Amino acid sequence: VRAHVRPESVGSVCVTVSDTGCGLSAEDRERVFEQLYQVGNGGERSRNGLGLGLYISKELVNRQGGRIWVKSEKGQGSQFSFTLPILDIGSLLLPVLTDANMAKRTLAVITVDLLPATALLGEKGAKAAMDAACEAIGQSIHPAMDVLLPRFGSSERGETFVVVAMADQDGADLVAQRIEERLLACDPVQAAGFGAQVTRTVLLFPETMDVSDRETVAAELVRMLDGHVDDLCREGVE
Repeated sequence: VRAHVRPESVGSVCVTVSDTGCGLSAEDRERVFEQLYQVGNGGERSRNGLGLGLYISKELVNRQGGRIWVKSEKGQGSQFSFTLPILDIGSLLLPVLTDANMAKRTLAVITVDLLPATALLGEKGAKAAMDAACEAIGQSIHPAMDVLLPRFGSSERGETFVVVAMADQDGADLVAQRIEERLLACDPVQAAGFGAQVTRTVLLFPETMDVSDRETVAAELVRMLDGHVDDLCREGVE
């Protein structure tokens, strides 16, 4: 098993799984990702499958914006590879790095911790409440000034949402207030008994930062956010 970034696709990670098994014929390579398709190994088959594993894998990869493929020769093993997009916070910030926004030379990180009041809600009920909360938070921010980062995953134990706002302390307070009000008015969240804790941290641009190059600014802002956002990314993976 190997994971790497391909030179022709720096925005995604490629995972490759290789084996030294019986390999696939040309016909099987074309059809192996089809639903219910099974490779006919005759008496050599060690177990019976349903022909769903690779089909489901393809669906999951496609839904996350990646692709999956196989290289194989009969009698020479197989090499399955798939790509998944890399979370690039810098690229997500670029649309809000306008001259007017960067002139403020401040950045606010607003975190919304949603915690269940009871452990009896169940995974399905928790997910529905979290989805509604995500929508409410998205409706609370200004798309020209704020970015709601991708979700890191939820569970019965709750979820943390992160908003990056091009705002000073007063602006961050306003965004946090709108989020709190939206969540209080969100029926699925209230019915599920979730409590919300909204915190904000304002970061100042370094005095030496040249705001004329948006990509350079985005890279520097990502470094500034390291302690606030990357930890959450790692927790989501764990």
